[in-house]
Amino acid sequence: MKELKLPANNLADKVKLLIGLKLAVKEKIEVEKCTRESIAGVAIESSGFRYYPKKDSVAPLIGKTNIKNIGVFGIESEYDQYLAGFDGIKRLADNKNGSNIYFDAELIKEFKEGADLNLTIDSDIQFHVYNAIKEQAEFHEADSAAAIVLSPNGEILALTNYPSTDPNNHQNYSADDYRNRVFSDKTEPGSTMKPFTMLLALDKGVITATEDELIDVTSRVGNILPDKKYTEMTIQKILEKSHNLGTVMVAENIENEEFYNTWKMLGFGSSLGLMPGTENPGVLRHYSNWGLADKRSLSFGHGPMNTNLAQLARAYLVFANEGAIPSLKLFKNNSAPDNLVQVFSPESTKRIAEILDSVASDDGSGYRAAIDGYSVAGKTGTAEMVVDGKYSKDGAKRTYFIGFSPAENPKYIMAVRLDYPKKCFVWWDPTMRNRCEGSNSASIAFQKAMKRILINDPDIKSKLEG
Repeated sequence: MKELKLPANNLADKVKLLIGLKLAVKEKIEVEKCTRESIAGVAIESSGFRYYPKKDSVAPLIGKTNIKNIGVFGIESEYDQYLAGFDGIKRLADNKNGSNIYFDAELIKEFKEGADLNLTIDSDIQFHVYNAIKEQAEFHEADSAAAIVLSPNGEILALTNYPSTDPNNHQNYSADDYRNRVFSDKTEPGSTMKPFTMLLALDKGVITATEDELIDVTSRVGNILPDKKYTEMTIQKILEKSHNLGTVMVAENIENEEFYNTWKMLGFGSSLGLMPGTENPGVLRHYSNWGLADKRSLSFGHGPMNTNLAQLARAYLVFANEGAIPSLKLFKNNSAPDNLVQVFSPESTKRIAEILDSVASDDGSGYRAAIDGYSVAGKTGTAEMVVDGKYSKDGAKRTYFIGFSPAENPKYIMAVRLDYPKKCFVWWDPTMRNRCEGSNSASIAFQKAMKRILINDPDIKSKLEG
């Protein structure tokens, strides 16, 4: 008898083979052996939605927060440490006594709410100004626009930028839409500086600014050529027509140091201190480094200086404060003392303000800033943009109008700038194209914005009423 070799290893399998039963084939199953894991910790996730009711009219000023509720633009970023507050911390410890378990909370760090920041911004004025510059930037096909409105005491009533965006829309995002051009863009202010040249000259006795005083404008001064249109001009006519050579003829009798010290007192080249992380304070080069061309170009807003729009608007506060200038204010209940700096004499300031009233009339370059029924004073400005280190000769310009209303005892001071407007027209034919200047672009934006402010102010009555 042959020996039967059993492949099975257990008694049951041996029995099945002996009695003729077929063995079932077993499936192989791979089992991973579990390893001990430890919990790294407990994470608490919080979520919330920050809503901005004024939307695109205030986005570049207010800014926004990111997904972690940290400010990333505007006031949200600049003052995040005050707005955010501090989270509190408690430690929970369990104490076991038999079957009872309870938690004893221990305060590690106390919770602190963020501070409230109350802005000086008037939401109605902000709305009117934003819509006006947006409308005019689109009409004139400008790359961008900016405006700021001040009260006589330096409070910022409106600060608007275009393009902008709705900060509640999280689908579309562009950092450029949050750019605060009023503070961040340093530019040459052009002819908007001419009133200060005349103020300084009047205070120094260089001119009288009377109706019988005539300035010869027939001779070339440096690179400034006569236009062969005028031979003699009054100071009023020089400002009305924004005449470069007439301004330079006056500036020739003012010392470099006097220019520099006055421009410094007006705040040019120094930070306003409101939004340090955003503001570009511009440059005012020291007079010891000036040449003759620098002083001449400085007199009409070029040369050894550039500035931002907020600084430029602040300088015009002298016309609302009898020649003195206050600091700007963005927050209410500011406990810091307000020290007025007397820059010009009240008499000189009043005289130049009267002349600026005529600039915004049919006789002046700012004729399109005039508002029926209301008195407006101000000055146009145009400056070629610097592209690749050189002044653009392809029409790239910044246009300005800085003005105030009423012309006597102003309540509102506004500065408007359009960047590279490309579609402008002559006043007598709305279909006839013309090169873009402050007179036919920024002046219109100013007029649209200021008119909406004035007609909605119950304390200012139109001369046309009744």
